[in-house]
Amino acid sequence: MPTRTKRLLREIILVKLPQLGKCRSVLLCVLLLGAVAYLDWLTTFGINLAGLYLLPVFVAAVSTGLRGGLLVSLASSVARTTTDVLTGVVFTSWLGFYANLFISFLIFFCFAWLVRALHESYVEESQASRTDELTGIANRKCFYEMATLELERCRRFDKPLNLLIVDADNFKALNDAHGHLTGDRALRVIAETIVNNVRAIDLVARLGGDEFAVLLPEIGPEETRKVATKIHDMVIKAMRQNGWALTCSVGAISCQDHSASLEAILHKADMAMYESKRTGKDRVTEENAC
Repeated sequence: MPTRTKRLLREIILVKLPQLGKCRSVLLCVLLLGAVAYLDWLTTFGINLAGLYLLPVFVAAVSTGLRGGLLVSLASSVARTTTDVLTGVVFTSWLGFYANLFISFLIFFCFAWLVRALHESYVEESQASRTDELTGIANRKCFYEMATLELERCRRFDKPLNLLIVDADNFKALNDAHGHLTGDRALRVIAETIVNNVRAIDLVARLGGDEFAVLLPEIGPEETRKVATKIHDMVIKAMRQNGWALTCSVGAISCQDHSASLEAILHKADMAMYESKRTGKDRVTEENAC
């Protein structure tokens, strides 16, 4: 399957359908079920369209959950059995009629249950693959995906790409003195502190080790500088409150050069962070050559 098709299906299943909302999901399921039943009635029993009833069941299971899948499964089995009656299918007894109705419902509901289970598993796997296990924030893979999309958006609307690289100072000394459990706790506190001091639309990610990145959409150089300073100050405060001899070095960049690649912009942000390290640590350095 082509990559573009995979991305489209993933967006529909993981994003579009779950975000429909209850009313629109119900309306879509009703329209789909009505369309399938109408086609089934038009074709009489010359063409078996039973499989098409799985479409509204699928939509309901993904967008509204197992309860919605149950209700649409029931409605689909009733619609299919009713269509059979209207198109001339003869049941030899009421037992045959109800048995056909029950079997149809059982097939549709099993399908709904399977779809829901697979959907939840897929969502969990997708989230796990994009989440840093230790801190619970985005991981390197997720950051690169989102930063690539943000760079494309910045090029289209002629906006700067704003990035921060935050690196803990003397982290190895903390690990050596207090153990890795304390080091892991410090990383979680740093991540939590950064998240609590940026906007909901900003992306905070752990790139690896004690290095974090912050993607800041819809602002300019001055605001980027202010956010960088705020994060630096709040991380230092959190470290002192926990009694840890840690500071942080921050590299900030607001790049307006739309010809630059993401790797080049990240490299410049990294160089700004290392400049903070080189000049004494515990400070913010802004990269202006971009």
